[in-house]
Amino acid sequence: MVAHSPAANAVLWRGMSRFVRAAPGMTTTAAVPTLRHVSGAARREFCARSEHGGSATKCIATPTARNTLSGGRALSSSRKPQELVLYGTRPCPFVERVQMCLKQAAVEYETKTFDLGSLKDRDALKKMSPYGRVPILALDHDKHIFESMAICQYVDEVFVADERRRLMRGTPYEKALTRSWTHFVNQRIASQMWQTLLCTSEESIERNYDDLIISLEAFDIALRNVSGGPFFLGTELSYLDVMVAPFLHRRVLISHFKDREMFPAEAMRLKQLCEALEESPIYKSTMVPPEELIAAYKPYVKGNIHPKFGWH
Repeated sequence: MVAHSPAANAVLWRGMSRFVRAAPGMTTTAAVPTLRHVSGAARREFCARSEHGGSATKCIATPTARNTLSGGRALSSSRKPQELVLYGTRPCPFVERVQMCLKQAAVEYETKTFDLGSLKDRDALKKMSPYGRVPILALDHDKHIFESMAICQYVDEVFVADERRRLMRGTPYEKALTRSWTHFVNQRIASQMWQTLLCTSEESIERNYDDLIISLEAFDIALRNVSGGPFFLGTELSYLDVMVAPFLHRRVLISHFKDREMFPAEAMRLKQLCEALEESPIYKSTMVPPEELIAAYKPYVKGNIHPKFGWH
């Protein structure tokens, strides 16, 4: 960054102000790239005046502006915002993952709900995903991304310009750990919770429950080894926290239907993560109330609906 004197900053600011004056309401993204070539003080003054009714028109934090101001790659100022439609069901832990990511990125989106028991809805989903399952994110109505992990990474990379603020962040090692433990959550914790809920004999319940506790103990150790918390990477919400959040919320199902506590007795770091998630605004606005969860999963636990597709 080239340092400029206060007088030079004033000249640059006046030049930028003339450059961005436009018709009322016009977005001034075209001016944002010039901010990279001025000092931090001038840049802050320019944005402050723009946001608070100065001589320039209002500065809107479009992806271009966010990328440029944060040092990320600049996007074309002519690029139109994508129209996003999230196809899902309620309640579904994988859909909740995507909802949390979209809210974290402050992205506007439309939600369309499907009935997974309807053959018509299932056929419609198969046109967008070979699995015929939710979640699916439609981009501009003609492009589709399926699988919650892929959708969340797309949202994180496209709509959060500052890499330091992304959910998937950190060193290459930390990112690798995040992916590794996300796979563990999917293959062990989520699967073992589901199997524990579906078991009917006391022997099978105990066997699957024991396996779940062992997995949660391993996850608790990982949390302690990576950071002091309360989240996986430290004080801020991260990708793995969002991936595991819906399943930690569903511990009420284990308690209600199987009369067992989901957390190992010594898993204090895991409990710390749960408490931090429950204080998070995007968690609070996404997770359904416990009574709604219990009512939704009761037909599966009682065997009235065949759980062909796993967690719904």
